[in-house]
Amino acid sequence: MMKERNAVLSIMLLTVVIVCGGITSGCSPFSNDLQEADSPDDNIQSCEKVAHWSGWVPYWDYQKGIDELMEYEGTISEIVAFAAIFSMEDAHILMLNQMDEMTRLLRGLPGEDTRIYLSFTNDVQMSDGSFLQKDTRILWRLLGSDESLEAHVRQVLDTADQYSVDGIEIDYESIKKDTALWKRFQLFVDKLYHSCTQKGLKMRVVLSANDADIGGFPEGPEYVVMCYNLYGPHSGPGPKADATFLSRTYQNNHVLPGTVIMAFANGGFDWDSNGGCRAVTQMKAQELLKLHSATAERDEGSQSLSFIYTDREGLFHEVWYADRITIEHWTDMAIQQGYNSFSLWRMGGNDRQNLPYLK
Repeated sequence: MMKERNAVLSIMLLTVVIVCGGITSGCSPFSNDLQEADSPDDNIQSCEKVAHWSGWVPYWDYQKGIDELMEYEGTISEIVAFAAIFSMEDAHILMLNQMDEMTRLLRGLPGEDTRIYLSFTNDVQMSDGSFLQKDTRILWRLLGSDESLEAHVRQVLDTADQYSVDGIEIDYESIKKDTALWKRFQLFVDKLYHSCTQKGLKMRVVLSANDADIGGFPEGPEYVVMCYNLYGPHSGPGPKADATFLSRTYQNNHVLPGTVIMAFANGGFDWDSNGGCRAVTQMKAQELLKLHSATAERDEGSQSLSFIYTDREGLFHEVWYADRITIEHWTDMAIQQGYNSFSLWRMGGNDRQNLPYLK
């Protein structure tokens, strides 16, 4: 999901109720349902919006993610553990050691309504121990024939049962324009969803911003749309999303069936003059800002922050990242387009004083 090397990919659903009173024209975009207040002035109204938040916990930084989740005890409904991957050698599902411990700890989180999802992503471990991200060859092996597809459905369900999770997330990416693979993928989603329903499991499917254009996605599961990756390791410096990109994404994804969840990415990237690009959390970006006595500027088009610095080796760096104001701006835009379910990539590495929208 993220194009980060530490990402092989985790989830929480938070419910935020923001109640604001005042003149109708002054209501926050978080306001959805307008109700007349107990006031003789008909122009004075109260406004209320319920925004559902979910967040990923990645296996490589799970303790920080769990620590943040504990801070929101009582408001968490769903959490997605990121992620189960695959062996290229035999196409078996791999649960790395950190995943075992993470899922155990997540199941122990307080809250009667807490539900844990297990995410499956098409990252693979090679025979030499190296990893490849978002590999479509493994998808063809898993989904290419009816026999292998049925076997993969059983494989996913057996893993979910083994780890006692409440739901399944499918995060198979980089299918792009392979229409034949898309058809196999959609058939898999449909079969897996019906099997999940029989077992009482929830299901969600992660899509890139433009995947809805493919059409043909089956009804049933929730669809999570990644509203990011506008800039990253594949490009020069810039925000993970901006107003133009988000407006197009929000409009295009209304065609998806059922509940559509808009996913945002906090943190950002640090590009250097040698062509390098590394992912940074919000906290890491703020540490770099302070360490190099830099000045952050807020971009008008994305409401993201950016700054520049020179490191000890003399390399020039440009950092872009999202903070509370950024995420709230993106969320406001989505609410105006009729969405009210959101996911956050990721938990862990956030400035907790800077995430009040999750409270």
